[in-house]
Amino acid sequence: MSINSKVKYYTFLIAKIVIAIIAFYFIYKKILIQPWSTILDLLKDFNNLNLFIFIPILMLSVVNWFSEIYKWKLLSNQFKAISFFTSSHIVLSSFVVSTITPNKIGEYGAKVMFYDKKYWKEILGYNFFGNMMQLFTTLLMVVIFYFALPLAVKNTFPKIYFFSATLLLIVMTIFLFKRKTIITLPWISKNVELKLWQNINNRTKFSVLGLSIIKYLAFSIQFLLLLSLLEKEILISYFPLLTINYIIVSIFPSIIFADLLIRGSVSIYLFSHIGINEITMVTVVLLTWIFNFVIPTLLGTLLMIIPNKQKY
Repeated sequence: MSINSKVKYYTFLIAKIVIAIIAFYFIYKKILIQPWSTILDLLKDFNNLNLFIFIPILMLSVVNWFSEIYKWKLLSNQFKAISFFTSSHIVLSSFVVSTITPNKIGEYGAKVMFYDKKYWKEILGYNFFGNMMQLFTTLLMVVIFYFALPLAVKNTFPKIYFFSATLLLIVMTIFLFKRKTIITLPWISKNVELKLWQNINNRTKFSVLGLSIIKYLAFSIQFLLLLSLLEKEILISYFPLLTINYIIVSIFPSIIFADLLIRGSVSIYLFSHIGINEITMVTVVLLTWIFNFVIPTLLGTLLMIIPNKQKY
């Protein structure tokens, strides 16, 4: 290994360690400030439950992340075939980087570092496609379940929001499923064209959409199962309310400092319309955050510091 290679290797290794330390620090701070005494009092009732009830709840987190990992595998295979393990390495490592950047923008930069430079344009475009498909799914659920919302919530979000969401969904459908998506930039240069995902065939697009829906449902069902356990009644019928919750959280600009606060605040506000108390919502949001954010961050950190011997 040459001196330049050694310098580059250790520079990236130090950067990875710094990112891991920052991510751990923010997780620690977020967990530390929670009202644990009240939360633990609420969770005491779980002592009377069979612990096996948590197996399907944890499995839903596995489904959530397996969907995301397989989604990137499908997209990467359009320009560079990778294994499921390699996709896991890329997705979870990139997730760690994204947690310390505004709106998780660091995910884009992190993913390109795993690939040869000749694939960078495809990675940026395809990663954007995957994220937009997840947003498309969130918007689709809002449009489908709007009229099933509790009346109090529907009055807070009148039909103008429904029509706006429907219009945006139509625009996104054309944008994502158009056979060729090429954006010209004439104000920069007549010859500049931003080619996005014109090479992704329709079968792959619908597969990505299906995985996005599975990811959405896994997270939603997990949320409602935890809420049902704490409230001691089946609350699956409140799924339409979650659709509003997720779309609001999705459009909020966020960073790790405020992500949990935003999720908690939005959930508390919306579910207060159906009589769910604040501490219950804080507990549910915190548990889903631990299952779907903290655990993948810890796993991603371990994968991230594994030396990447070659570019894919």
